[in-house]
Amino acid sequence: SAPTERGRDGDAPALPRRSSSRKVEDGADAAKEKKDGAAPKKRADGSGAKPAPKAATATAESAEGEQKDLMKMIVQQNRKQAAQNAEWSAIFVGSQGCGKSTLLQKFLMSEGQGDPKPTLALEYSFARRASKTTPGAKEVAHLWEVGGGTALANLLDVPINETSLKTAVVVVCADLSKQNEVFALVSFWLEQLRARIHKLESAMQKVPAKAKLMEQLRQRAAKRFASAASAGGDKHEDEGMVKHLGVTVVIAACKFDEFSSSAEAKLKRTMGRCLRFLAHVNGASLLYVSKDDKQSVNNFRALLTHYLFKGPQPAAKSKQADHLQHMLIPAGSDSLKDIGMPLRPEEMTQLPSPLDAWRKKWEEDFDKTPVIKAGPEAVQELDPKGQYKEWQVDTALVQKEQDLKLYLSSQQQEKDKAETAKKPLARSASTKAAPKR
Repeated sequence: SAPTERGRDGDAPALPRRSSSRKVEDGADAAKEKKDGAAPKKRADGSGAKPAPKAATATAESAEGEQKDLMKMIVQQNRKQAAQNAEWSAIFVGSQGCGKSTLLQKFLMSEGQGDPKPTLALEYSFARRASKTTPGAKEVAHLWEVGGGTALANLLDVPINETSLKTAVVVVCADLSKQNEVFALVSFWLEQLRARIHKLESAMQKVPAKAKLMEQLRQRAAKRFASAASAGGDKHEDEGMVKHLGVTVVIAACKFDEFSSSAEAKLKRTMGRCLRFLAHVNGASLLYVSKDDKQSVNNFRALLTHYLFKGPQPAAKSKQADHLQHMLIPAGSDSLKDIGMPLRPEEMTQLPSPLDAWRKKWEEDFDKTPVIKAGPEAVQELDPKGQYKEWQVDTALVQKEQDLKLYLSSQQQEKDKAETAKKPLARSASTKAAPKR
């Protein structure tokens, strides 16, 4: 055996020295290459090439394999993390007292907490459940409620953003007990949503990576809309008339029980047809809901679960278009042919658009469509009848208003004095600067 060297401490043997057998192996390799007709490789000193050690090659291949495995694990982990963090957003909008909070409570199945309190501004809650496709994963739905009615419509900008666009579901709530306002308010919220999306699209078009996002979302919405039709196919028969927003929209007409018990059959028919038109041309779903009607509540819960958690898609046969009952019309399952014409053909030609025709039909059966105010103009006076006067509070308010007027007046006087003081200086400066003739 080859002699060994010991370490400096004399305890552990060092690696064996290179023996002369390595030279014999090198000569044998060179002879083999010559026999096979291949010229032996040259070393730097001309004595023949030294082949790469097999151990080094194996180590490099092993390192490369480990790197590929590591990258594969990272990709798989990212996909798993994305699946575990599946998130959606639902935004509830509508007029004050229309039933948004009650509808949200029904969806969360939290009726035991009592009647919900009025929403002041923007409230957030969430729903979470175990994923049915990925073991151990969770699915989360962010639930936003915009309070304050049209006065705080700009709060829609908070939950509707570039991040939430792909998975957003907007629930437009309408109060059927205030029947004269329904058409105007539903149209108002649809236009607010469209304006918000247009603003986001304009900003995203400046970024190449996001420039085509909204167009892709509209194409996705059109495909889903066509697939929900009873006839199926790649395109819906009314595709040219439908203006897809790119986000999922559900029009929930609440308090149908109150409306049904007080309205005439003619008004019920007009209400149903007008809402069907608004929902259809905007690519939205429509349903009537009464908080004490179990079937209508289950319809809403199933529809929203489908959009948020990818639950079972409502079949076209589940469509309920009877305006005397709790209607349920999933997006794409309706058609303009089934809805019918609002006016006679000669009247239709005199109006700019079908929307104007349906608005005219509405005003013929209901009162004139009210003007919807937004922002500060829509804020209602808190005590119009003066029923809740408090002497101390009112006295303090008058005093503060007087103090404010005095402060503004003093500020204006100081400003006038400062401007007056500057005028002579400006004149003298101009006089000195004038050249002599």
